[in-house]
Amino acid sequence: MLLFRCVAERGDKELKQGIPLDVQYLNDTLLYINGQTKSNIELNENAPLIISCRVGGNPAPTILLSRSHSDTELRKMQGTWLNYTIDTAQCTDTDTYRCRGRSTGFNITEKVININVLCNTRFDKAGSFKSTYGSKSGTDTTINVAVPIIANPPPQSSDFKWDGPVQVQVPVTSTISTGDVSYKHVIESVIPVKDHTYFGYYTLSYKGQPVTRITINAEDVPQTPSNFTGYSYTIGSVNLTWVSGFNGGPEQLFILYVMEGSNWKVIGNVSDPGEGRLVHFDPGFLSPGQEYSFRIQSCNMINCSLLSADTRVTVKAISSQSTLSNNQGVTIGASLAGFVLIVLFAGFLAMYFLKKKKIEKKRESVKLDDRTQPDVVLYASVDKSDQKRTKNNADVVMNDVKVDKKEEHENLYANSEETKPAVKPIRGQKGKRSKVKRGSKAQEQKDTGAEGEYGNVESRKVNQDGLIYIDVDFSNYTGSQTTDQNPLIHGDDDRTEYTFVDFTKKAPPIQETGDEEQK
Repeated sequence: MLLFRCVAERGDKELKQGIPLDVQYLNDTLLYINGQTKSNIELNENAPLIISCRVGGNPAPTILLSRSHSDTELRKMQGTWLNYTIDTAQCTDTDTYRCRGRSTGFNITEKVININVLCNTRFDKAGSFKSTYGSKSGTDTTINVAVPIIANPPPQSSDFKWDGPVQVQVPVTSTISTGDVSYKHVIESVIPVKDHTYFGYYTLSYKGQPVTRITINAEDVPQTPSNFTGYSYTIGSVNLTWVSGFNGGPEQLFILYVMEGSNWKVIGNVSDPGEGRLVHFDPGFLSPGQEYSFRIQSCNMINCSLLSADTRVTVKAISSQSTLSNNQGVTIGASLAGFVLIVLFAGFLAMYFLKKKKIEKKRESVKLDDRTQPDVVLYASVDKSDQKRTKNNADVVMNDVKVDKKEEHENLYANSEETKPAVKPIRGQKGKRSKVKRGSKAQEQKDTGAEGEYGNVESRKVNQDGLIYIDVDFSNYTGSQTTDQNPLIHGDDDRTEYTFVDFTKKAPPIQETGDEEQK
């Protein structure tokens, strides 16, 4: 704003008039990069970047900073100065920057500067990229791969290399195409897939530094199994073997066929244990001596392989010599078995007779020692009828006999008990002696009670001839008033001789042996 004055004089009069003048203008734009005024500037990646714009004018102009390629408005303000700061410049900051000044009534003034940020080659994450491919294999089969990268300056195609599976040296053809900006490129490569060894992972590297990785998966029919053979290892059986091949990518299954008449019949499905593994299959029992033809193929979800060549196998049969040897073996076995049975039977008989003889010798070795004979001869007589024999209990016969003896009266009773019928022995035959007990008191017997009728039941011992020992108990009868009596068993004149008791003899105690206890 300027102030002008107009002065008018007439005679001694002077007239003054102030005139304010507002001068409007718009200066040219000045653009500074890191304090320098240049039209082109180049800097390394991660370096700081400060962009400054100055536009003078009256009134104060509007300043606008933008990028040319994307027509992106970075900053806008009204005044004389505009500052824009990038702390770490990246390759993506490479562009043409434009600074403009605007003011009403004036033409737009602007300034342009080119900023070029140098950066290393790397994978462009924002680009379009496919990392997994599926393919068949063959001599003329190839895969086209496009990899987006960022690099400034643009790289050379010769500096790129694809590394595939270990056993494969992949000759890859690559070209570079630049995108709509100078720092964006696409590496286009053609990778051959000649056979299944070419499937796997591939790594793209630039001057030895990895850029990205892709995977090529198999999507093909499986290979026909190799080394398909068969042999008959035993009568009526065949063992088929083969080596598993490449499965084509998806899981494979082996299908086996056998010729029946004029048609092929499926006889089994076998899962794949892995490429290069030996596989076995037993089709089951087959007719001995007959020749069979077998085939095999592998299948996956895509398709099946070619059928293998026919394998012919003759099933092992029984030979005449083996039949004769088998019959001879059966005869010899039967003879040996009979001989063993005879030897065992003879051994059992010998053991039986030796044991019996030993027992008889022990009986004969028992000698009775004649000692002083008592005045009283007592007999135990047991009368057992056929009707009472079914009760499995022995009858008891007790009698008392008066014997002349000075000032002595004694009643003795004989109690006999059996748990099963006794076999009537021959008189005078040697046998086990009865146990005799003297001096104990006998309880009064009652006809109405089972105890009074049969006596006390005790366990009996049975000898080898089936004879049962009886227990004879002679006791004083306390109810008798007569003192001059000797004991007498009633029925002695008509008794049945089951057991004869001779109290005039004494014998050594019976010694029980282990052999007798086992019986």
